[in-house]
Amino acid sequence: MAIVLQKGEPYGSFYSITSQRDPNGNPVVDSATGKPLMTSTPQVVGTFAPKWIGSIGTSLSYKGLRFNILFDTRVGGQIYSETKDLLQFVGSDPLTLYNDRKDFVIANSVYRDGDGGYHPNTTPVHYQDYWTNFIREDYANNLVSATYVKLREVSLSYAFPKKWMTKTKYISNIELSVFGNNLWMWTPKSNTYIDPEVGAYAAGNAQGFEFYNLPSLRSAGFGVKVDF
Repeated sequence: MAIVLQKGEPYGSFYSITSQRDPNGNPVVDSATGKPLMTSTPQVVGTFAPKWIGSIGTSLSYKGLRFNILFDTRVGGQIYSETKDLLQFVGSDPLTLYNDRKDFVIANSVYRDGDGGYHPNTTPVHYQDYWTNFIREDYANNLVSATYVKLREVSLSYAFPKKWMTKTKYISNIELSVFGNNLWMWTPKSNTYIDPEVGAYAAGNAQGFEFYNLPSLRSAGFGVKVDF
């Protein structure tokens, strides 16, 4: 899997070997083994570039109370996930439970005859070979949606009335606060594997790759501010 600049394709396109498809988009397999056939040359299979990104938040105040909330979102794009590849290889991905882990015919698969025509496939593939070997040849299988919505920040603070401070000689202000960061995240059902925001490379052109990265940390705390 590589990210390349390809003429006519958007910046950040994924370029890789992938499964062969007939003109209707059905997977092409070997008629004798049911094994998916791969393309002989790399193809453009996606892009990490989002359609758009944005944030929305608000700050509300009433007397000494102040409430802040901020949501971040990214819509569109994909990320290559080695975590997904590993989970399927070891059988921890729920997808590997397909057909009760018995041999199966790949859905809508076809095979090509000697004249270039396509016919419905009826040859089952061995379930273990499929998840631990065959599917791993198709690098595009490890592309997952990079779309997410995050509750980035929530905070609540209270500043004591100024008139209370007049009774003290040295303290001019006291403010108490509680806060939380990355408290909630939504991703599409197709991505049950990773936090799309966490990639293998912090900067540079090599974006869109994830290699067993830890998700963003969720944090919470409180504060006391005293002005003298």
